[in-house]
Amino acid sequence: MLRGFCLIGVLLFVFVNIPPVSGSSTPRKVVYTAINNIEMTSFLAPELCENCTHFDFLIDYEILNPRIRKLTLTFPCTYNNLLANATASFEDSNYTLANAERWCLTAISQRTFDPGITSKKTGYRIGVLTPNLTGLPNGQYNFVIYMQYWSPQVVFNETVMTVSDEGTFFQYGTLPPLNIIKQKRSLVIIHAGLVLAFFYVLIHKRRRKK
Repeated sequence: MLRGFCLIGVLLFVFVNIPPVSGSSTPRKVVYTAINNIEMTSFLAPELCENCTHFDFLIDYEILNPRIRKLTLTFPCTYNNLLANATASFEDSNYTLANAERWCLTAISQRTFDPGITSKKTGYRIGVLTPNLTGLPNGQYNFVIYMQYWSPQVVFNETVMTVSDEGTFFQYGTLPPLNIIKQKRSLVIIHAGLVLAFFYVLIHKRRRKK
């Protein structure tokens, strides 16, 4: 029995001294998003919007659930998909974005995320309030994948697209390292060890009474 109590003591000591996620103060129930590729597929003249030019983009992105199990998050919106969004800072102040705000019913909804990294694709359209443009105006464009009525449960990483006379350049956001998942597994092993040690001591004690 003494050996059993010693085992429990060692496991408790290890459990208390191992942080859930090394070097991170972020809440555990979160998912992370990051864009890894953006391509402009077309631009459209103003027939869809008077005095506008539209630019369509194909976006590849990733979702990270840092837990070892599926994670279900609750959001205050019925439209529970992760969405692309962009803002722009133009060199010429005469240009203005013409994007319409997305809307949703203000009701509770849920979405479940698989453990690890999941790859996804989506599209996005940038509208500029200037007709007959043949290219994006020079400036800085910030793309994110986020949740409508943003919640701290979704941590998004910005991708910056810079358009200048020299060309178009991207600085992609990145996900946290995958070793978060391994650290979560170590906690599960410690929990299981504590339970097994407890039952070992309990059974051993009952046998000695007999």
